[in-house]
Amino acid sequence: MNCKEACPDVAVIPGKVARYKLLTLVPEEGKATKFSYNYKWFYGDITKKDYDKNHAYYLPFEKGKEYTMAQGYNGLQSHRNVAALDFTMPEGSDITAAREGVVVKVVKHNINSCPEERCKEFNNTVTIYHKDGTFAEYAHIKQNGALVKEGDVVKAGQLIAKSGNTGWSSGPHLHFLVYKFTEDGMQSLETKFKTSKGISFLKVGEKYTRTYE
Repeated sequence: MNCKEACPDVAVIPGKVARYKLLTLVPEEGKATKFSYNYKWFYGDITKKDYDKNHAYYLPFEKGKEYTMAQGYNGLQSHRNVAALDFTMPEGSDITAAREGVVVKVVKHNINSCPEERCKEFNNTVTIYHKDGTFAEYAHIKQNGALVKEGDVVKAGQLIAKSGNTGWSSGPHLHFLVYKFTEDGMQSLETKFKTSKGISFLKVGEKYTRTYE
């Protein structure tokens, strides 16, 4: 882009490009010039202000399985001020996509864990981008437990990973988080799910069974 005064604060760069010109600097004739810059970047398109608040997510595990929702939004352990959900499940359990989308990030090499925040750097995760600009993160998967790769298009209910106990974790479980990015950073989002009793938010301590494909 060319801008004589102030340039726009936000630029959306198309996906799958190796190089992309953001702006051109042209010095004023006859004047000494200097410049500096800083930046921050996010996945997706932060210019999208709205998203599908009524989308009904699939329970993120295979049909016929039942798991307990052990920790919910703004929990006292690791979910302070975060709208995330923890499902207690044994290591090696099948994790399925809660919504269709594109895999944008996979971390699968870690093996360490501990019940302290310092261990969050060891989280193994699969992150999926949705068409309304939101993302879903599936965390604590076992080492090499990711069954998809970056760029894969997945359907709701599709097998994507094996659960584990990596990273900031006090026991085997699936950490599930939906979020979008704003100029201020990540904003977690509350989500409704398809359950055997209808579409609803999930409750801490309740057991949920996926009864549908």
